Amino acid sequence: MTTFSDIKEMLQILREDSATPRSLREKIGAMTQLIDSNKDAQIKISSLQETLEEVANDINLPPYIRTQVWSISGALETVDG
Repeated sequence: MTTFSDIKEMLQILREDSATPRSLREKIGAMTQLIDSNKDAQIKISSLQETLEEVANDINLPPYIRTQVWSISGALETVDG
């Protein structure tokens, strides 16, 4: 079972990767703030999934960064909300 803390850590690793585009780094910052918010877990999961899907569909995203995004998205499916 994955926790929001695990997701946050995965996002931080992605954010620190030098190949991660600046626009994605900014979105990761927003996603991290959402994780830290007091919103309902299901709302967090849905919002994060939506953002990650949007990011993964960016044609300018390096392929291995896209794979990491998909991995985070998959891990979100196992978060106990």
